[in-house]
Amino acid sequence: MATSNTNVFKRVILSVATLVITTFGFPAAAQSAADIESGTLKFALSPEPPFLLTAINTTLQMGMVTSKVMEGLLYLDSDLKPQPLLAEKWDISADGLTYTFKLRPNVKWHDGQPFTSADVSYTILEVLKKVHPRGRTALAKITTVETPDPLTAIIKLSKPAPPMLTALASSYESPMMPKHLFAGSDPASNPYISKPVGTGPFVFKEWKKGDFILLEKNPNYWQAGKPLLRRIVFRVINDASARAASFETGEVHIGGLSPVPLTDMPRIAKNPALSVETRGYAYMSPYMLMEVNLRKPPLNDVRVRRAIAHAIDRDRMTQVVWMGYGKPAVSPIPSQVTSFHSTDVAKYEYSVEKAKKLLDEAGLKPGANGMRFKMTHDLFPLGSDSSVLANLSSNNWPGSASSLSYAARIYLLTLGAYLQNTILTAPVGTTALSQIRLKGCSDCSGQRRFKRAWCLPMPPIIEAPTWIESSKQRKMKMISPSARHFTSTCNV
Repeated sequence: MATSNTNVFKRVILSVATLVITTFGFPAAAQSAADIESGTLKFALSPEPPFLLTAINTTLQMGMVTSKVMEGLLYLDSDLKPQPLLAEKWDISADGLTYTFKLRPNVKWHDGQPFTSADVSYTILEVLKKVHPRGRTALAKITTVETPDPLTAIIKLSKPAPPMLTALASSYESPMMPKHLFAGSDPASNPYISKPVGTGPFVFKEWKKGDFILLEKNPNYWQAGKPLLRRIVFRVINDASARAASFETGEVHIGGLSPVPLTDMPRIAKNPALSVETRGYAYMSPYMLMEVNLRKPPLNDVRVRRAIAHAIDRDRMTQVVWMGYGKPAVSPIPSQVTSFHSTDVAKYEYSVEKAKKLLDEAGLKPGANGMRFKMTHDLFPLGSDSSVLANLSSNNWPGSASSLSYAARIYLLTLGAYLQNTILTAPVGTTALSQIRLKGCSDCSGQRRFKRAWCLPMPPIIEAPTWIESSKQRKMKMISPSARHFTSTCNV
């Protein structure tokens, strides 16, 4: 199935150079009027990022802040086509092995130093290729970056890599970094990861942990007349109910990545001072799927996997779990990635009878207690929607896989334990509910390469993921597996 992320924002009288603010209206509170007069935009942020450099950590909340400060060589338009940014033009050789970028003249870092091809070479070779989570794959074929002059960067490849250009076309995915501040240091421990210096329209000013991050207008921005705002305040509001109330009172103006619980959206959408926008997430193109372990019966039998696929009512899940903000997925590539998406694939319509027939053919007939088989199900641990989805998939409700009569032990793991179970140790007899973000399909061929041969994705369930609404900041580190779990017994 596919769901949509939503942006919620106040309709304020501001002309803002950003994708999501497209309408004008009226402020709902005196505070909003004061913000309008001062040119201040208040953004609801949750959770608070650990630092501010997406070149080494691609946390989405981090990117919402840093993409206003730092810039990439290119950007993607609404059709996901590369457009000039720090590079004003580029050329690709006939053999696809040489990319020549001509950089904009007179672009300066926020500390006044000039932006040059040396920064491009350092960023790509020393940071993106070495420590970026996806750059090590998307940019793997880059062998060197030549810098014949300060405004020319020539990227040499060992083999053609068409997706590389998309990977470089994002201020979030591949921000250029100031070599004079990072060279000779470990990027992860450099102090400038928490006080970023970029070339973008806003300058980092202050970060009061647990409260706010303040950005101010770059008076020397290379795009004349921009930005139109004077400042952006990212308010850290971890409680979901508090965020919803902040929008309704005018305390904040805008938020991304589904900033309020979807159960609140019907009320939010009726508020004349608020607007809900689901566009603008095509680059991430996320979806949700179930991945299965092939090492042990019965999941190594394709008939069982097909039976599970037939027993899941994606249409109803879209309405129940995501409140209609999405659509059922039909292809391994999300529909928003139009260059690669195709509906000419095998489809598994919701049919309990077909599912039961397939299980019968696989020899999994109901036992004395009505059970056909048992399995363990590991949930993706970020956000609450995946646990709701798993429960609906395995418990007795119309349109759930419980119609197959199986018992599922559902594990609510920490993120480290989830990665340990699903990637490293790969325990037998399990399924995993996962989120995948294609990032504009920067490297479609390698998105699940790390999953190894034991794991095979089922037909995708959801095209867009759930997002963190918890007050706890999860940390990406491997820890000893720990979990709380319960057993769902289905006797249909």
